[in-house]
Amino acid sequence: MGNVSPGWRGEQSVVRDLRRPLIEQRGLDKAWIDFTGYRKRERVESVEGDAAVVDADNHETAFEKFQAAANLGLGELLNRGTTTVAGLVEATGADDRALRKLLRYLEVLELVEPVGSTGPGSTASAAGDYRPEEYRLSESGVYLTHEDVLEYLLDDGLMARQELALRRLEQAVRTGRPVYEEVTGHPYTDLQVDPRFSDRALENTARLASFMAGLLAASQSLGAGTGPQRIVLHSRDANVLAAELVAAFPEAQVEIVALPTPAAWLRADLPAAVVDAAARDRISIVEQSVYEKTAPADTILFAGTITEIADAEAVLALRRAACSLVEGGRILLLEDTQDIDHAEGPDEHDAEADLLNLTLTGGGFRTVTELETVIADAGLKFTAAEVVGWGSVLRTLGRA
Repeated sequence: MGNVSPGWRGEQSVVRDLRRPLIEQRGLDKAWIDFTGYRKRERVESVEGDAAVVDADNHETAFEKFQAAANLGLGELLNRGTTTVAGLVEATGADDRALRKLLRYLEVLELVEPVGSTGPGSTASAAGDYRPEEYRLSESGVYLTHEDVLEYLLDDGLMARQELALRRLEQAVRTGRPVYEEVTGHPYTDLQVDPRFSDRALENTARLASFMAGLLAASQSLGAGTGPQRIVLHSRDANVLAAELVAAFPEAQVEIVALPTPAAWLRADLPAAVVDAAARDRISIVEQSVYEKTAPADTILFAGTITEIADAEAVLALRRAACSLVEGGRILLLEDTQDIDHAEGPDEHDAEADLLNLTLTGGGFRTVTELETVIADAGLKFTAAEVVGWGSVLRTLGRA
């Protein structure tokens, strides 16, 4: 199958990269997305001597061609009216002859279409002089302009920078340890605190978090008893969640825990996220890690935080949280799990996320059983569970 990443980066990966943002970032239920395949005019390349076996090496570079188109900005240029080859050459600074080769390939995959008399079926084409001078995006090619898709394609895209770690997947599988540093020369933690990466990640998360934030604030688990008085919040969605929490619980104080780089972004964003000054006064941002004790609180909420770190670190974070609880306090855990249907087997996207997390942190995308093990190792236990939104589970933890 060649190197590890190309196995996922053939032409079918384009479909994956269109579906995955809808599921992971937009929160769309997988059952609402149906892929029926696509038509490609040229034949599928096969291994010499056996037409039934797809030539993996031939498909390895397909993803790189999409990346080239994205990094050159072809989708946005075509979408905004720069449609002639001459105009595209000028706008991108590319070589005319080489750019025509890329455009022809994108045409084969039906991402672009030639415009005018030089396209398929023309007299010039029939004579062998196939030289379109103008292109437009096809219906499928419009995805080359979508922000969520570009995060996978652009060199500095959020997902593209993380997926570099997959180049050493074999090493991660052999050792069980993260390999991002072996690929890039610096640890994954450096990427996480890179302001360019961190700010964009926070912007994307905040943009998509409002739906779940309202449901979470209205949950029975949060409102149990007299409701929370002091909430410590560990989440990338912190400002959006905090806004809903102070609105739902007028007496509550919310403390957001974040490292210095994301904390700076959260402070700058807070006035826009929480317009009411009085409500904003009940929100504080503290610079520290998830592995440190916080001010005493009756409610400590982890939302999407434990998923991102390895088991040992997750255990430590939960232990520190338990030490910060006041008498009768509780930990709330809103963390996605890999729910495997025993009849159908693992989900493609979940299994990929599991391996990506392995290469980045040495952890993974946990199953319910694996999450229960982490919680038990931290000296905690489930005391309640509530479904929030489209199947997310809010778990209440207490001391074992």
